[in-house]
Amino acid sequence: MNLYGRLLEKNKAAIKEYGTRYPHTASGIIAELKSEEFFTNVRYATAYDVMNICNIDFFGDAFEDKKHY
Repeated sequence: MNLYGRLLEKNKAAIKEYGTRYPHTASGIIAELKSEEFFTNVRYATAYDVMNICNIDFFGDAFEDKKHY
């Protein structure tokens, strides 16, 4: 599953709301999250934007845990 699919619903909503003010930036964030499966592969600038938009301290906290062990 890609990162956008694993993104917590509250964080999807925050990015969507951000997109009303900054549509180009939000669409770029969403496109990158849809193209990656591991948060360690996301560009630093995108991770930083997500952390600021979602008000979190660690980028990995933006996502649901994988429960498939």
